[in-house]
This record gives sequence, structure tokens and C-alpha cells, in this order.
Amino acid sequence: MHQLFSVASQRYGDWQVTESLGEGGQAHTFLVENVKRPGVICVLKRLKNVARLPRFEREVSVLRTSEHPNVLRILDADLTGSKPFSVAPFCENGSLDRLNVGNWALRQKLTFFREVSEGIAYAHSKGVIHRDVKPANIFVTNDLQPVVGDFGICYVEGGERHTLLDEAVGAARFMAPEVENGLEEEVSPASDVYSLGKLLHWMIEVVPKS
Repeated sequence: MHQLFSVASQRYGDWQVTESLGEGGQAHTFLVENVKRPGVICVLKRLKNVARLPRFEREVSVLRTSEHPNVLRILDADLTGSKPFSVAPFCENGSLDRLNVGNWALRQKLTFFREVSEGIAYAHSKGVIHRDVKPANIFVTNDLQPVVGDFGICYVEGGERHTLLDEAVGAARFMAPEVENGLEEEVSPASDVYSLGKLLHWMIEVVPKS
């Protein structure tokens, strides 16, 4: 059962919190409803550490203009208040790591993976390198379509770098060898391609659940 954080009193702009979805290292996430359009349910991500605001601003900037069905799109955001937040569509099936992928047929796994790859390819076409491709950052809609999200440590080609050269980023299990120590000055799309290969291996080899 999700913990609630006085949800009745929490509102961010036009968004009323209805449930806590938990928290990660950088943000709290909440299920929210639009007070002006009842029935519109989305996910609100509230930044915990304002020192990470430049990363958060970059993620919002990248995803506000997303026009691909397999890449998350930011619908609303406030980056100027004391509690910066963004709002994105709610993917009913949560993240890929929470699903029983082991019971999927091989064809379903390959079709799903192709759509994830198309989302990453779209990001690359916009000069955006994700840098953290892993099951927990791939969200799944009600009809089992993948949506690549969490671009918090992405790199935008030609833009300012917001991670230190000695700061390793990404999940170790899915991280490309050349970025394991964080010392690569030039971030390459090849790192995402490597992570996609690890993702495919995980999808194929994951043990079915009873």
C-alpha cells in the first residue's frame, strides 16, 4: 500500500494529489487529477533537491516537445516555485521491471523492444542521449505500449553538461563499459545502443513468474 502524504492538502497548480507513488533519489512522484478537467489523471514528479534543478529543467525542456508515442511527454511544469514539478501522462502498467515479462511470448518481447528502440532513436535524432536506459525507466501503457521516460541524466548534444566527469551515471547492469567511471568527455549515442542490447538480453532471459 502506498504511503499518503496528506494528499487532501497537496495541490500543484491545477493538479490535486490523490496518491503517492513513492520516491527516488531525486524526486517524489504522485498520482494527480486536474481540478479544471476532472477525470484527467496524470503523474506529477516533484523535485526533492533544488541543487538538481538544472538537470530537471533540461529534462522538462527535452520532453515538452516530444512527438513520439514511445517517448514520454511533459504536459505541464512549474520550475520557478519552491517545489519544482512536472506532469506527464499516467502509464497504467507502471514500469517494465514491475511486469511479468518472463511470461511474454518471444514475438511480444521483440515487438516491445523494437518500439523502445524507436523511442531512443527518436531522441537521438533530436540530439538527446538518454544515458540511463533500463527497465525501471520504461513505462508501459494500458495496452502494453512502451514509453521511454526519466531523462533526468540525459545529455543534449551541444548543450551544457550537468554531471561531473568523475560521476558515473546510469544503472551498472545496463551501463556501457566506456561510461562506467564517468570519465568520458564525449557522450555518444553508442552508449544507449549498448544499454538497449543489455535490455533485450534481460527481456529474453528474465525468469517467468508463477
